[in-house]
Amino acid sequence: MASMRTLSVKDLQFSYDGNIVFEGVNLEFGKGEMIGLIGPNGAGKSTLLRLLMGLMAPGQGEVHLNGGCISRIKRRELAQYLTLVPQDSQVGYAFSAEELVAMGRNPWLGRFQPLGRHDVDIIQSAMEKMDVARFAKRSVNQLSGGERQRVFIARAIAQETPIIMLDEATANLDICHQLEILSLAKKLAEGGRTVIAAIHDLTMASRFCDRLLLLADKGLRADGRANEVLTEGNLRRYFKLHAEVHAQSGRPGLNIAAISPVSSSESNNYND
Repeated sequence: MASMRTLSVKDLQFSYDGNIVFEGVNLEFGKGEMIGLIGPNGAGKSTLLRLLMGLMAPGQGEVHLNGGCISRIKRRELAQYLTLVPQDSQVGYAFSAEELVAMGRNPWLGRFQPLGRHDVDIIQSAMEKMDVARFAKRSVNQLSGGERQRVFIARAIAQETPIIMLDEATANLDICHQLEILSLAKKLAEGGRTVIAAIHDLTMASRFCDRLLLLADKGLRADGRANEVLTEGNLRRYFKLHAEVHAQSGRPGLNIAAISPVSSSESNNYND
């Protein structure tokens, strides 16, 4: 596995169809962090992940990996540092689950180089961790959405990158597998990898992430520990929610019973 020193963005700006999604974003991601990207729909969480991956170009600013601009780094080298688990796990071809996970080894193999014993061991270990080894020979298209998503995460693990990005990767999973995947992501971070996850569920984000980044209103509005970001004021202003925030095992938790939407009149007052 490659050794990641720093991933950072400087004065990042991105627009879509002439509309600014966000601007002036400055960030640095540290080794061994599990970082949650949160924010209302349309705030740019998925866009930021794709900019970090070099899959999209910013309107202004730069993304740096180990001190170099990612636009000048070859895709093969980037794939040894960064991997993304997408929200949409549809597959256009009838690959087996094992074949899909094996693709995670491609950045580490020469052209036409076959898998070695070491690669096979990594693939099998990744599939066992994600409980998809029993699907090894089945077509990915025959699996449920949640099962496919676990196969994609197994591929990311097999790729052995120091940075793993998850774009709402638990969205199609039941609560048990959500907890399993986020627990595994946390263990990967504790083992020294950097995990950056766009998470819709604020309770899950507060439970598992060491750091939260709140994207809203065309910018980065908060960056810190969960208790610093998930404040009642931020929930009201950016998520249009009234909610009680209470401590839970040293981290803030959301009192779901107390959540209610902010009324239109309150929302207008808050935006003035």
